[in-house]
Amino acid sequence: MGVLAYLGVMARVLVSGLSAMLLILASAALAYRIVSLVSGALMAKATQTRAYTDEIVLSQAQGLMKLLIVIGAVIACADVAGLPYEGVLTGLGIGGVALAFAARETVSNIIGGAILLSDRPFRKGDLIETADTLAVIETVGLRSTRLRRLDDTLMIVPNAQHSDQVISNWGSRRRRRVLMKIGLTYETPRAQLEQFVARLMQVYRDQPEAEADNVTIGIKSLGPHSIDIELWGHFRVFSYEAQIAAQQALILDILSLAEELGVSFAYPTQTVHLAGAPGTAPTTA
Repeated sequence: MGVLAYLGVMARVLVSGLSAMLLILASAALAYRIVSLVSGALMAKATQTRAYTDEIVLSQAQGLMKLLIVIGAVIACADVAGLPYEGVLTGLGIGGVALAFAARETVSNIIGGAILLSDRPFRKGDLIETADTLAVIETVGLRSTRLRRLDDTLMIVPNAQHSDQVISNWGSRRRRRVLMKIGLTYETPRAQLEQFVARLMQVYRDQPEAEADNVTIGIKSLGPHSIDIELWGHFRVFSYEAQIAAQQALILDILSLAEELGVSFAYPTQTVHLAGAPGTAPTTA
């Protein structure tokens, strides 16, 4: 009778322990799933903004929360089984070292993501240039970064590579340079040239996006077909589309100015001298 009672107690303890472990594992699985769902919803919202840190923070926070859930479940199960915490933590430490050694490339990429988060060399939507790539940032994840090249090719680059190379961020420019060469015909009188250059300065400064105090305009050289006037300045715009729009407005105003002053733009011409009777006029083509 004593043996049966003992076996009954042991069975109840075993069933109770197994039930507790199953409850712990079920709770951990539920928490794991909830973290995935919440992170997915937040990530979908983050991809609709240009905030640089959102996607990286969410990716790393999701990985950290899942890791804590797994560690907590293992420790709770060890407590139910009566195992010492020191042995469990030591096992987790040794296993973590072995896993880190086996997956050192993945760990390196995760660390690279943390470096990108701290340095913030770019954000979503920026046009960046590396040693062999010119592409737009689409998403920055925990392990890798997705880029879209100008030919619409999708690239997935490990974060460790991005964190260990020179990156030129074209999207972070506070202003964009405008450099134009305007060629007028050699038949243009000096007075009209001087008037055109002076009015051209005013036309540039009247542009809403132009930096009025940072511009150089003048006759630069005598080209093979034209008198070359150079305009060198900057527009306070942040995107390539805005730069094109600003340059278009400036070019249209320059065309209107040339029409108003009666000056002509030069284009390549050739003068052909035909051998023939004396007094034959040369032909221009």
